[in-house]
Amino acid sequence: MTNRMPDEIRNANHFGDYLKDRRTRLDPAAFGIPLTRRRTIGWVRRLGERTRSETLAAARLDFDEALGDIRTPAALDVRARIAVARSLHDLWHFREAVFSLVACRHDQTRAAGRLAELDLHFRRRARS
Repeated sequence: MTNRMPDEIRNANHFGDYLKDRRTRLDPAAFGIPLTRRRTIGWVRRLGERTRSETLAAARLDFDEALGDIRTPAALDVRARIAVARSLHDLWHFREAVFSLVACRHDQTRAAGRLAELDLHFRRRARS
């Protein structure tokens, strides 16, 4: 036994229609809410109004440049994984691999310098 609703009831979106109607009637300025640009996240604002995708792209480039002079299969693998990282959080986990590869190819001092440059992409938490 199938319980079929009539098409006009099944396709009706009364609540959605109500919300659309309310949205068109309400004016934020009438409630003292200024019409401003879209809100941005604090750390994005500090980076010069970059969007998340622009920030991620800049970080990917810097990670790639940190490994630019290393042509080993391990470095190519890390660079490929950096290229498909979906967030700064994902990139954070590649710092150790970058440090290790640079330290093996050059020295620990140069690896620490490159890592310090990469760390500029990540927000520092205030210590209490």
